[in-house]
Amino acid sequence: FFVPAMDKLPTDATEGQKALVQLLLDIDQGHLFASWPPGDQQKDDKERFLAQIAALEGIYPGGLKAYYTNGKALLRDSKDGVNPFEGYVPSVPDGETIAFDDETKFEELEDAGLKQFEFAAVVLVAGGLGERLGYSGIKLELPIDITCEISYLEYYCRWIQAIESRLGLAEGSIPFVLMTSDDTHSKTEALLAKHKHFGLPDGQLRIVKQEKIPSLQDNDAHFVAVENDMFQLETKPHGHGDVHTLLHSSGLARQWKEAGKKWICFIQDTNTPNFRCLIPTLAISEAKGFAVNSIATVRKPKEAIGAICRLDHPSKRSLTINVE
Repeated sequence: FFVPAMDKLPTDATEGQKALVQLLLDIDQGHLFASWPPGDQQKDDKERFLAQIAALEGIYPGGLKAYYTNGKALLRDSKDGVNPFEGYVPSVPDGETIAFDDETKFEELEDAGLKQFEFAAVVLVAGGLGERLGYSGIKLELPIDITCEISYLEYYCRWIQAIESRLGLAEGSIPFVLMTSDDTHSKTEALLAKHKHFGLPDGQLRIVKQEKIPSLQDNDAHFVAVENDMFQLETKPHGHGDVHTLLHSSGLARQWKEAGKKWICFIQDTNTPNFRCLIPTLAISEAKGFAVNSIATVRKPKEAIGAICRLDHPSKRSLTINVE
């Protein structure tokens, strides 16, 4: 016989816990309770499950209802072959091409961009391990070369210190933020502690941690429980875009704006050439009044890589985005 999900809660369940169950029922997740025993049986496990739901509710903007609604819509569009860029006309976006051998132009832009770096913060997305590279640790710990063998993270810290010195700024003037994940957080903290933050003063380097979100098991956006544990949801990292939400929710973006910062420079975890063109990019961004700018190489016709495009639509706003 059928037992309603609410009747499977412990007898002393709080109103908050009942509200979490109702939330899941409202977004078509009733299957999660199908095998629950009634009442106070496995009470601790049920409370563990609801604690996870409460935590997940606070991670995604708009909560689990918004996550479910957005996920289901995207899955439906994917299934139906909907093209989100239907009606848009691509073109080359506004920007500037810097030739590799144009030293005069490059140096002019470096001089102008260096002045802008006083008003910049640096953010590094560091959520991945080096397994694809045959390395079991975090990618930030990999050496940048076989000559000096300093790690990527040490190189980035030294680079920021060098810019501060070049500009005559006090130590710690350029904020540096790392976004970690469950896979990398503790190892990143251990690396920083071992090397005393590579000389960066207290407070200059901050870590924000990317949380995981519920996995979806089908096109109806049903959440899925961990195998052999019906009281825990399977979760996965959400994506690099979480860094923007975390900078907002942590208050860091607001703090930087109030401190007079104008630019946030987003870099990748294992890409030291970032810094060869980052300063000139700031100069171009300032000169052209860009709110957002991207660094890219020239794409050859039919090359299987993403491209930065301007997309114009007769009735919608124009977009300048990466199109895969």
